[in-house]
Amino acid sequence: NLDAALFYYRYVIDKYPRAIWADYARFGIGEVNFMREEYEKAKEVFLLLVNKNTDMELNKKASKMLNRIENLQKK
Repeated sequence: NLDAALFYYRYVIDKYPRAIWADYARFGIGEVNFMREEYEKAKEVFLLLVNKNTDMELNKKASKMLNRIENLQKK
């Protein structure tokens, strides 16, 4: 359930804003936006993660998602 996922992702961000898990929750929000085809919202989240000093693995995943969005928007 995407609505439930968003609820819990936001909860993690609110409760633990400085923890690495907050960045993973942000990534999850980006994925939900992507699944809902809300590409501009997803792009904002992934750009935030790419530009932020975060976990390298998460940074790579966010970059890949940005590439996917760009490829979809070209079509």
